[in-house]
Amino acid sequence: MNDKKIKEKFGDYYKADENTFKMGIDIRITEIISERFEDQIVLETCSGAGFTTIPLARKAKHIYTVEINKLHQEQSIENIDKAMLSNKVTFILGDILDNNLIIKLPKHELQHIYMDREHVLYCLYFGNLIRNVGSTKLIVKA
Repeated sequence: MNDKKIKEKFGDYYKADENTFKMGIDIRITEIISERFEDQIVLETCSGAGFTTIPLARKAKHIYTVEINKLHQEQSIENIDKAMLSNKVTFILGDILDNNLIIKLPKHELQHIYMDREHVLYCLYFGNLIRNVGSTKLIVKA
């Protein structure tokens, strides 16, 4: 994987493979999205190598991140550690669609952020939805 491309897309020389690089959301987008979760306790799903987790952890009070793929979770742990945010992230290896996992989580609310017709970023967060009402205007130029 090209380190320069990783730094350009995600903001630092993080660990990524072809799959997590392709799936990861550009830092220009994740930094704006993360502002909506300031001081919240967030459950992020499908966290991949942590490229959304990092900006979320910089703003949120704490992140619980669920990943089904052990290799992706290992990349995420390494990247979160590199970003010096390990104390703000709890890693959960499992399937978020597994009812046994869901019932062990605190009560939560759901917010969908649609990136396009095929990609939805799901951020479940624990707290008061009303405190997060608002809109985010985002324009990314290539």
